[in-house]
Amino acid sequence: MTGGPRLAFIDFLKCFGMVLIVYGHAAGWAPLATFPPVYLKQLGVAFFLFALGYSLAREDRPISEVLFARLFDIYVFGLIVCVLLSAYFLARSGRWAPSNYLPYFAGVNVFLDQFPANPTTWYVGTYIHFLLLWAFLLRKVRIRPLILLGVLAGEVAARAMILRYAGNFIAYMTVPNWITVFLLGYYASQRRVVTVPGPLWLWAGGLVVCGYGWFTIASHAPLLHTFPLMRPIDPGFTSLLMLSCAISALYLGSTWFAFALFSKAPPVAFVTFIARNTVIIFIAHMPIVFGLLQVLPNTPEATIWRSAVLMLVSLPGLAMVSHVVRQSPVLSWSRGWLRDRFVPGAAASEQGVPVTHDR
Repeated sequence: MTGGPRLAFIDFLKCFGMVLIVYGHAAGWAPLATFPPVYLKQLGVAFFLFALGYSLAREDRPISEVLFARLFDIYVFGLIVCVLLSAYFLARSGRWAPSNYLPYFAGVNVFLDQFPANPTTWYVGTYIHFLLLWAFLLRKVRIRPLILLGVLAGEVAARAMILRYAGNFIAYMTVPNWITVFLLGYYASQRRVVTVPGPLWLWAGGLVVCGYGWFTIASHAPLLHTFPLMRPIDPGFTSLLMLSCAISALYLGSTWFAFALFSKAPPVAFVTFIARNTVIIFIAHMPIVFGLLQVLPNTPEATIWRSAVLMLVSLPGLAMVSHVVRQSPVLSWSRGWLRDRFVPGAAASEQGVPVTHDR
């Protein structure tokens, strides 16, 4: 088990992270969808990785149990969607979209300068790599401020190097793009930070002022609106380093502001509901969006309500589907059967038999 009770701010980070991601896909035309030098939806990914680092630091279960618990749903639902999309593409074009399967092969997709055909599943590969980083390196490491500063310097340099020599997508998907925000969550968890000091109004006002100031200044920066990371017009390495510094500052600043605000929030049923169903939402919402765009009117006057439909179907709609699917006795039986056979000590642990853990 993980230590301590369920934390409301983890649910808020996951829920609002998912809102930002879906908003960016359903309303890419809307205000703030671009937040130079990144896109608003990418801040949602930073929220998820901060929450991941925070929760992993609280884990006291054996590695095998943690990996199984965190990957079972992702692999089951992810591969089901892969097969369904392959059937669709084969019927329509004779191609089976093999790129969708790459994240499930230990995340090899992150080394290719492109997203899978179902684009949000790039995160599966990155998620796997962070789990492995925790399993093989971080479990016995005490994160200190000097470590965070050193990792931040390495992140900035590595991102700039990867942008220069490997391409935008690789720079975006690989661990160096996200490592500091992940370790910041790990650091906060190790120190049992559950509420950030300071009044709520001060953090809320600071978020508005800093966010508005950043957006106003960055909107005039000499950047090419490339994807998934913007790039400076000047191709020199110094410009890439400055860009990389800005990306890290935006990830860390926005995530810490969100953590500070959400750490003061009480549990909310709807937020918890969305947070518990993010796996299916993030895996399935882009195929849903692509499908709906084929049938919804594509006219200027329909833009707002079309995006509203996409948001409603992709968030609460898919969350309700996920809730029903996850109650399936077949899914529960399959999870238990696989855990008992492939996770050492899991059955004995559930029956209350002492198990020697590799701590």
